[in-house]
Amino acid sequence: MSEQVGLEKNEEKIMNNVTREVAVKKFGISRTRDFDEAIKMGETQRAEGWLNFVAQNRALFPEYDDIWDFWYQDRLDAIKETV
Repeated sequence: MSEQVGLEKNEEKIMNNVTREVAVKKFGISRTRDFDEAIKMGETQRAEGWLNFVAQNRALFPEYDDIWDFWYQDRLDAIKETV
């Protein structure tokens, strides 16, 4: 049974890595720090696209689970400030 759990965890890790790779290829952003940099450079559409991608694939970004509401709202506010 623990072998099955190990396999599931490994599959989850692979999915998370693939999702990150897709995000990087589509938006050039893989984490919050990159999002912030895009905002500073005035690349609001790219940042907003990444944020929407993360929101649509939220289950594959577990690092944001504990802080989701605050984290997501903070990113939305950053986008709104550029408009």
